Amino acid sequence: MAYEVFEHRRQSLKYRSPARHYGLLCVGQESCPVKGALRIPLEENRRIFTPLARSSYR
Repeated sequence: MAYEVFEHRRQSLKYRSPARHYGLLCVGQESCPVKGALRIPLEENRRIFTPLARSSYR
């Protein structure tokens, strides 16, 4: 999953599929269980999921 944005209002990290995030064509996109995006609330595990994602370039 590719990091997209930190949603301050929801206190969650938003991830999208790499194909949609980078505009690539994916052959299995129709059968993918994650259609839009995946949100991970910070309350899931605060030590792992921080407001600044580990995969971000900041």
